[in-house]
Amino acid sequence: MKKAVLLPLVALALMLTVIPTTMAAATMTPLTGQMLITAVSPGKVWVTKDGIQQVKGSTSGGTITGTITGSVQITQYSTLNLKTGRGFFHGKIVITNPDGTFEGSFVGVVTGYYNMTGRGVSQGTGAYEGQKAMTMFKGQMEMRDGVPTAVIEVKGILLNPHG
Repeated sequence: MKKAVLLPLVALALMLTVIPTTMAAATMTPLTGQMLITAVSPGKVWVTKDGIQQVKGSTSGGTITGTITGSVQITQYSTLNLKTGRGFFHGKIVITNPDGTFEGSFVGVVTGYYNMTGRGVSQGTGAYEGQKAMTMFKGQMEMRDGVPTAVIEVKGILLNPHG
């Protein structure tokens, strides 16, 4: 009776030790790029009596080039002290190209009215299923062809748990 119970347990233990060694190791790829983003809709904007500008649900769009390429759609919420030029923001981002998407969120700070830094994380779909982009970014607002444009440099890693 002991043999009948012991043999399946030994077989199961051997399978559990072999399976992990046959799985592909995760890879981390350096990620770099540049985003050019322009406003699509201002969302709801108001200024408090203390000079704090609040923005809810503004939308922007543009492009990203580099390790990941495609179109970018952003929904953002922000607070900016109009007296000091300092503030913070957060929101959602979707990067789309023919192979799939990266969808995620970001947070950051504004200094000097036009300079921004922050970080973000996005999950892949389609050909990017299971991948995660973890980024840091910095940028500034510029006039490009008469249009206010956020020029944002992105650095980070692309984690692929499937190898």
